[in-house]
Amino acid sequence: MPTAIKPEVRPKPTVERATNSIRPLQPTPRQPASWLSKAAQEQRPSKLALIEKLQRVSTPTALLMVVVVLPLYGWSVTTQHTWGKQYQQLEALRRDESRYQDLTESQKHDITAQVEQNPQGLVPRSPVNMIPLQPEPPRPNLPLPTSTPIQLNPAVRAPLAY
Repeated sequence: MPTAIKPEVRPKPTVERATNSIRPLQPTPRQPASWLSKAAQEQRPSKLALIEKLQRVSTPTALLMVVVVLPLYGWSVTTQHTWGKQYQQLEALRRDESRYQDLTESQKHDITAQVEQNPQGLVPRSPVNMIPLQPEPPRPNLPLPTSTPIQLNPAVRAPLAY
């Protein structure tokens, strides 16, 4: 007798709610180091912790230094620029003063040369043309004031200097 092959009977799967049985495959986000447990933080090497602390301190320090140094740099640049302009103005004034002195002296020389060539009623200096003046009588000597030492009142305490 031929044997009949029995088909395999599998039990029917029970249908549960889809939200309980099916979970979407999503990677869990990494949590920052502050969320790690104390045990996980203690497992980090001490050099890494030291570097992290150094970074936390150095970043604000660097920003503070930039905030302090930039105005100082701007002040020094504007001061040097202003000083340069003022120095150029001083040098121009010195050149002008030298030119004016040269011009004044040349004008004096020209006037003197013209007078020597054509006197036009001017009389040259000589002892004959001078008017003698009588000297004033000498003033009497005034007596010198006697110096008496100044007595300070020790009860009054005044500051030594201002």
